[in-house]
Amino acid sequence: MTKIIKLDEAPTKPSRDMNGNMILLSKEIGTKGCNAVIIIKEPGVSDKPLLHYHHKREELFIVLEGRAKGVVNEKEMILEPGMAFLAPAGDKHYFHLRARPLDNKVFKMIEVGSPIEDETIVVEEA
Repeated sequence: MTKIIKLDEAPTKPSRDMNGNMILLSKEIGTKGCNAVIIIKEPGVSDKPLLHYHHKREELFIVLEGRAKGVVNEKEMILEPGMAFLAPAGDKHYFHLRARPLDNKVFKMIEVGSPIEDETIVVEEA
């Protein structure tokens, strides 16, 4: 059965590993083959990003709002609204867990990953 939710009415939950909040789309919609969240970072958040990768999981990211810095395989980039990009399995990255908002504005990004079950291997604090 198709389920539709309004994002501005969906519950948010604090994320212990990204120092921000998230909307658990997978839980709200009921996906079974992929994990989907909306990452929300408030301005002024300062933390150390964790460079990491996944053995099997690939992750698709779509930036909705705000700007943040990110790194994929040692290439630094500025993430901006309208950008979509993929971190294939094995690619080292850190933007989605602890992206730091730029320009003192909220940063929002959709993350969709598959398969759901895969461990995160932390390489180092970036």
